[in-house]
Amino acid sequence: DGTVRQHLSKEICNKIQVALHSGLFHANFLNSYREELLQSDGSPQRKTNFSKAMEAPVETLLLKLTDADFFGQDLHSTVVAGSVPLLYRLALESYCQDGNYLLGFHFFTRLFDSLGFPRLKDGMTG
Repeated sequence: DGTVRQHLSKEICNKIQVALHSGLFHANFLNSYREELLQSDGSPQRKTNFSKAMEAPVETLLLKLTDADFFGQDLHSTVVAGSVPLLYRLALESYCQDGNYLLGFHFFTRLFDSLGFPRLKDGMTG
């Protein structure tokens, strides 16, 4: 009974990861992530060959992830803490090949900010 339950749990987890991977980190969305994360001037640029929903994929994802009401106050920190490493791993597997390491770094910094750690002020240490 316990072995079957563990196998089903693992299978469900794998299916969720496949759904997230194909829905959020599809190969066709790479340029959308690049546009959002690697813009040097910070101004949004629209491309006509991408859907409006993928205009700012990281911002959209982070808005849902940081919205405590979306998951409920009691589950929010658990969901965020469990989601950030999974999302980062999926992003690395999807996009950080062929020299896209800067993209992975910028994605990591955005995900890290969603964890809600207090920021250090300039000049302060410890």
